[in-house]
Amino acid sequence: MPVLVIPGAGDLIAFANGLNAMAMLDTRIKQIVTSPLDPLADGLARMGGGANALTVVGFAIGLVAAALIADESFLMGIAFLTLNRLADVLDGMVARRMGTTPIGGFLDASLDLFVYAAIPFAFALAHQQDALAACFLLMGLMVSAIPGLVARASMPEQAKRRVLTLCGHSETFIAFALMCVAPRWMFSLIAYFYGALCFFSAGVSFASAVVQIRATEKS
Repeated sequence: MPVLVIPGAGDLIAFANGLNAMAMLDTRIKQIVTSPLDPLADGLARMGGGANALTVVGFAIGLVAAALIADESFLMGIAFLTLNRLADVLDGMVARRMGTTPIGGFLDASLDLFVYAAIPFAFALAHQQDALAACFLLMGLMVSAIPGLVARASMPEQAKRRVLTLCGHSETFIAFALMCVAPRWMFSLIAYFYGALCFFSAGVSFASAVVQIRATEKS
């Protein structure tokens, strides 16, 4: 008679680690982008250009991207969303040169989340017949962000770095770009697929955070 083997938390986290290594593009994208931006970051740091100001500028650019998408100017929306992502990378580079601050981390996380909420809402305005798919995507993005945000507030630095995330900034940007360039009938398919992936990512992040918290309590 076959024996049903139920995987333990360690097995699930090992599996999620494998997925995380394959899925997360942020590290690779940042390695590609940071080299060309290094001279600009050095110049801004020498001039005393604040990372927080860059964060706010990037946020404003992100809102422009959302407005363009709502107006069905999708290619321009992608262009401004790309600038938003570059500003996000650049403000982190400047912050590391000038010294990170708690307010900087707070602004970066909060305003990024605001933009990520604004983009699906913009798609709902542009494709009102697909508003349900846009709402599902919006909920998935917000749910996937919860474990990481709570980990920032409640976990030691070393433990929070090990919390797994499958849907990062780069994956989300690619999903938004695909929604902009794909035929309208494909929007719902992409939105439901990425929204479901966000829910799965949230589950992986939640399980990972629980394991890290328990490990911290035992140490």
